[in-house]
Amino acid sequence: MTMVYKIGKLIKSPYKQSLYILMQDLNDDRRISEAHNRFRNDNNSNSNSSNNNIPLSTPNTFVTAQSYSMNRSSADSLLSSTHSISTPPTPTLSSTPIHTKDMAANITIQPPTPPSHQRPSRSPSPSSTPKPPNPPTHEIEETTPRPSVHRTGTIGASVCLEDTETEGRPSIYLFIFVNPLSGDRKGSDLINLPIQHFRLRRLPQVQVEIHNILDDDDRLAGLEQIKLIEGMVKSGQIPSIPPQEDEEDNDEENSPLETASGKTSGETSGEASGSLGRKSTKKSSSSKSSRKASMKACHKTSTRASRRSSRKSDQTLKLTKSEPEGLGRLSSAVRTRQIHVWSAGGDGTVMSVFELLVSHSVDLDLIFFSCIPFGTGNDFSQVLGWGRTLPNKDILGSRLHNLEMLVTERLENSDAARLDIWQVDMVAHKSGYVRQSGPERDDGHDVAEIKNSQEDHTTMIRKMSNYMSIGVQGYVGSGFEDHRAGKRLMNMFVYATESSKWVFFRHFPPVTRFIESIVKDGKTVLKCPPPPSIAGDLPKDSQENSNVSGTGEKIPIMTKHPIDFVIQNIPHIWGREVDLWGEAESGLEVVEDRSGPTDPSTWNPQLANDGKMEIMVIDNLFSYFKKLANIRSHVSRVGQFETKFEIHFRSPHEEKEGKKGTESNRSLWATVKKRIMDIKKNKYEKNNIVCIMCDGEFYTIKDPKVLKFNRFAQIWTLGRSDEVSQGRLVADELTQEKVFPHQKQESP
Repeated sequence: MTMVYKIGKLIKSPYKQSLYILMQDLNDDRRISEAHNRFRNDNNSNSNSSNNNIPLSTPNTFVTAQSYSMNRSSADSLLSSTHSISTPPTPTLSSTPIHTKDMAANITIQPPTPPSHQRPSRSPSPSSTPKPPNPPTHEIEETTPRPSVHRTGTIGASVCLEDTETEGRPSIYLFIFVNPLSGDRKGSDLINLPIQHFRLRRLPQVQVEIHNILDDDDRLAGLEQIKLIEGMVKSGQIPSIPPQEDEEDNDEENSPLETASGKTSGETSGEASGSLGRKSTKKSSSSKSSRKASMKACHKTSTRASRRSSRKSDQTLKLTKSEPEGLGRLSSAVRTRQIHVWSAGGDGTVMSVFELLVSHSVDLDLIFFSCIPFGTGNDFSQVLGWGRTLPNKDILGSRLHNLEMLVTERLENSDAARLDIWQVDMVAHKSGYVRQSGPERDDGHDVAEIKNSQEDHTTMIRKMSNYMSIGVQGYVGSGFEDHRAGKRLMNMFVYATESSKWVFFRHFPPVTRFIESIVKDGKTVLKCPPPPSIAGDLPKDSQENSNVSGTGEKIPIMTKHPIDFVIQNIPHIWGREVDLWGEAESGLEVVEDRSGPTDPSTWNPQLANDGKMEIMVIDNLFSYFKKLANIRSHVSRVGQFETKFEIHFRSPHEEKEGKKGTESNRSLWATVKKRIMDIKKNKYEKNNIVCIMCDGEFYTIKDPKVLKFNRFAQIWTLGRSDEVSQGRLVADELTQEKVFPHQKQESP
C-alpha cells in the first residue's frame, strides 16, 4: 500500500476534520519545529521501520510517521477542500519525553461538538472518543492564549439581551441641562454626581442624562446626544414605549400623539403638534390589530402593586416604602414623545436651553420641554404648575430619593400644553448700543448663546417665552445685576435695596419719554404723545398730539404717561401667581379712540398659545404697589397684539435739534427752570437709555430705535396635572379642547 493511497484513504475517512484541526492547532512555529525534529530523529534511528504505522484515536485509521512529518504547505494544500470547524479543539500532549510510537499513542484528538443548529452530519458521536487526560497548567497557558485588547482593540464579551420592561434599550430619553450657579446653586449637586446618565428602578424605560450648560464640552456632548436620538427616533430605531394595563383595555378610546418613530420628518412636524391629546376619528382596523399583537408579543405585563400614593398639600409626591420596588406609571402625555428636554435653573436658563436647541437645528416637534426651578423668580416653572422653588433644600436626598421624586413627579403627574416662543429684535441707533446689564462674569446668567450676539452692538436678538417689562423692572433689575449674589435670599435682599433707591431717591422716567408708537403691518395702531418734561425740547411736528392719520382715520392715542410697559405672553408676572389681564375690571381710559388691537370687542381670553401678546401699563408707583398688594381690579390694559408688531422709539436727534431751536427763544426764568429739571433727571434720562427686563434677563439700550416681536415657534411643554393642582398652561389647553374640540392645531 503506497503512501498516496493511505493519505487518500485518510482524507476520505470520517476523521479528516480531526486531522485538519490538529494541523491548524499546531501552527506555532516552535511546536512544529519540535515535532519535526522528533520525527527526524526517530526516522534516523529506525530507518528500517519506515513502514510502521502510528495509531491515532481509533484502530481502524492509520497514518505513517513519514506522512505526519510532511511539509505544512503541502498538507494545507492537500486538505484545502476539507470542512472548517468554528471551534477547534486543543490537543493534549504529555509532559514526559516519549518516542514516536509512544507520542502517537498519547496524542488524543477529540472531535468538536458544534452547536446543535450547526452540527455536521458526518461528525462522530461523543461517546466514540476517549476522554483526554488533564494537561499540566503550564501547557494550558501555552495552548490557550490570554484575552488581550491589543489584538482586536475590543474584548468580545458582550451579551445580547432581549428587550423587556426592565432590561434593554430605553424608550424615553430625558436630557437635563443644569445651570449650577443659578439661584441657590442647587444645580451644582447634580453636575457633581459621579454618573453621566442613569435609569430609575421605578421607571426603567426612561434614561436620564445630566449636562452642565456652562461647560462647553458637556453642553456640546448633550446636544450631540440629542441629535443622535432624534435621528434614531425618525428612523424607528428606538423601542416603542411598553403599554400600560389601562391602555391595553382602552386602546381604541385614547389616541394621544403618536411617537415619531413610525413617521417621516414631514409627517411629524405637520401632525405631531396638532394631534396631542385628541381622540382619534379615523383609524385603520388592520393597524390597530397589528399594533396590539406586537405589543402583546414583545411586552408581557405582570401583576403590579399600586403605583399611586396620597399627595400632600405641598405638591410633593410621597411614596410608600414598597413603591420604589415596583414600576411607575408614565402619564399618557409623556408616553407620546420619546425625547424630553428640561432646563434646571431660572427663567433665563429656560430660554438659553431653547436657544441651544434652535442653534443646533433640533426638531422641536419631537420634544417635550419642562423645567426644574433653581432661579429667583421662576415664572415659567410656576405657570407650568411646578412651583416657585423646590420643596427640599437637598436636591439629591438620602439615596437620591429627592432626585427620584423630582423626576418621577414630572413624568407621572403631567399633561401637555402648548407655548408660544417669541423672537425679540432689540435695535438701537448707530449712536447707541444694546448690551446685557451687569459686569462680565461667569455666574450662569451670561450664557454663551446670548453673549455671542453682543458682537453687533446696535442689534441683539433673543427668544422670549414669559414677559417683558420696559421701565420699572428694567431699571431696578439693571442695578440688581451689578450686585447679584450667589444665594436666593441674598438676591431678594439686593433687589429690595435697589427698589428702595428708585422709590425714595430716584425718579422713574415715563416710558412715553422713549416710546413713540406701536406699529403693525406698517400701520400705526397706537400713538404715544411725549410727556410735558420733554415736549418743549422736541420739534413742533413731534409736539402735536393729533391722532388723525393722513387718510383722516383716527389713531388710538395714549392719555397717560406710565412708568412701565408690560408685554405678556404667559399669565404670570413678578415671580407670583398674578393674572393682571384676567382680573382687570376697569382701566380702559388709558387709551382714547380705540380701534383694531386696542378695541376690547376684539379681545379674547389671555392664552400662551394664541400667537398674541397682551400689553398693559403701570401708571405710577401707587398703582404699582396696589397691584403688588393684590389690589388688581384696575389695570390699564392697552391692547392685544397679534404677531408681528413693533414698538418704535423717539429719535435722539429730534430732541437735540429741538433743544437748539428752543433755547434761544426761552426766557431767563424758563431756562433756569429747565436747567433745574435737567439736574433732577437721572443718568438714564440724560443719556437717553431705556432699561428692559426680558424673561429674567436685563438689558440697557442707549438711543433705542425699535423692538420687533415675532412668534418664532410653538413648543409642547409638560405641566402639572393631578388631583392636587393643575398648571395654568395645562388648564388653558384643556379648556380649549372643550370649547373648540374640532379645532385643528398646527405648528406655527
